[in-house]
Amino acid sequence: MNKYEEIISPNEIKRLLKENANPSDEEIADILLKTRKNEIITLRDCAVLLNASDRWNSELFNTAKTVNEKIHHKKFRFYGVVYISDFCVNTCRYCGDNIYSKRPEWLQIEENEDLTNKVFKTKRIMSLNDFEDDVKALLSKFPEEYPLKELCILSGDTPGLDVDRLIVYLKKLSEFYKEKIILNIPPLSVDDFKKIRRAVSKNILHFRVFQETYDPDIYKREHPPYELDNPRIKKMERFLKTYNNLTPSKMDFTYRLFAQSRALEAGFDEVGFGVLFGLNDSEFGSKYEIMALRMHSDYIYKNYKTYPMSISFPRVLPSKGITYRVPKEVDENELLRLVAVTRIAIPQTKLIITCRESADFRHRIRPIINIEDYEARPGPCGNLLPTKAVFQMEIKDRRTGREILEEVLKDGYEIV
Repeated sequence: MNKYEEIISPNEIKRLLKENANPSDEEIADILLKTRKNEIITLRDCAVLLNASDRWNSELFNTAKTVNEKIHHKKFRFYGVVYISDFCVNTCRYCGDNIYSKRPEWLQIEENEDLTNKVFKTKRIMSLNDFEDDVKALLSKFPEEYPLKELCILSGDTPGLDVDRLIVYLKKLSEFYKEKIILNIPPLSVDDFKKIRRAVSKNILHFRVFQETYDPDIYKREHPPYELDNPRIKKMERFLKTYNNLTPSKMDFTYRLFAQSRALEAGFDEVGFGVLFGLNDSEFGSKYEIMALRMHSDYIYKNYKTYPMSISFPRVLPSKGITYRVPKEVDENELLRLVAVTRIAIPQTKLIITCRESADFRHRIRPIINIEDYEARPGPCGNLLPTKAVFQMEIKDRRTGREILEEVLKDGYEIV
């Protein structure tokens, strides 16, 4: 047995989806009734709902809405986004920040005797002063009566931004920001997570990392080894041998899968999950990913007596610097259905939708989610200099945070 099968079983997921490919209306109705009675549905039940015909879409959404209001009430939260770095030496085929990116900023950074300083000088890693200014620029966008309660710090797999340097940023942040800090960074060892926990002892710490896909074969395809004959890899070969032994860290599916477990073992308060919808073009596609999220959630609860605090639902979107064909597009109606089933199947966890989605869709899906980003401008100095920042991906909803906040309040939600 592969070690990752301690958390997920691809064969079990596929078996359940295949055996329940054509559920009866009676089966579906019984599961939804069970949900409305506050019973936790089984993994098989989840497969049945995922395979329900489209005529059940309205009922699935309404049940998800009922569950959401019953457990989470109409309480709503925003989180802010700050990118320390978007320089990355991984090979993710779908990401405009990958090592092969053709962005002009990337082209400035080739093999250099002192690559780390070169990265800093080209602003791919924010200086400590810029970081503080960027956070404060974000905080200033929030009305006094609704202060920011969650701040997400992101970075790529960046040479020069090791744990000790990251802690310098986090300590600076904790001097003036006392609320929850979310780290969306490459997975760390238990010891490195512990270093962060000791260094930032006063704030609630949440570790969030997206598995991207829970299918090991698709994961392998989307995170390949370096192309050793690629001109950029050739130029950087000497450096990469020293940094990661010429092996992109994100290739390791199992190490990434156990990242949330290591964070909890190290004393982090919360963890979050995520899947990048559109990558899975297997027989079961995104249905497989929802089943895996449920399995992962069950594993965390069984072993750590806590549910994941959050699950995010990003879709693959166009990104400057690369040419990439989405393996299996997920449209808005399918995403809505996937989120609805997740709400029913993992009711205790808060669900997240971001500005990657259109304003209309965010409004449409809001009754079954709990958290949104606030005027996210993803890239180093994205809050301080939003017109000059190079964003990681396409942003469909460019409204100001105030506009979105006012819409949420108008819809009758309580900001917490």
